[in-house]
Amino acid sequence: MSQNDPVRSNFALLARKRVRYHEVDMQNVVFNANYLVYADIAVTEYFRALLADTDGHDTTGTAYFGPDGDVMVRHSTLDFRAGAKADDQLDIGVRVASFGRTSFTMEFAIFRDDALLVVIRTRYVYVTTADWRPAPVPDDFRTRVTGFEKLIPEQA
Repeated sequence: MSQNDPVRSNFALLARKRVRYHEVDMQNVVFNANYLVYADIAVTEYFRALLADTDGHDTTGTAYFGPDGDVMVRHSTLDFRAGAKADDQLDIGVRVASFGRTSFTMEFAIFRDDALLVVIRTRYVYVTTADWRPAPVPDDFRTRVTGFEKLIPEQA
């Protein structure tokens, strides 16, 4: 582990996921593409938690941005440290690490107990649904995220 590696305590939200048999390859380790699926599961839970105290409804992230805006993945990187195996219980830490003008980057850290298995960084671009072009990330989203996070997101 390096000094800059994420630790469990960095995350306001840890989504729990058990590895299912069909998610592993012939080496009995999680097939690498499935880690992006795990990140997607965690981001849904993140938005659900972020919204829970807004209006009392459990919902997905796209509902947060209303009918006029949404987010799309622009770029993801994965840094593999160790493999998970069938039936492992994983905790997926997720947080907004930084904001740009029209985008934000989320950091995911996948843990088995205290062992860090994978670090994923995904940049999402905020777009308007009228033309699907980038637009500034809404201020109310920035404010809500900043109040939710344990570590304050960097501002670009």
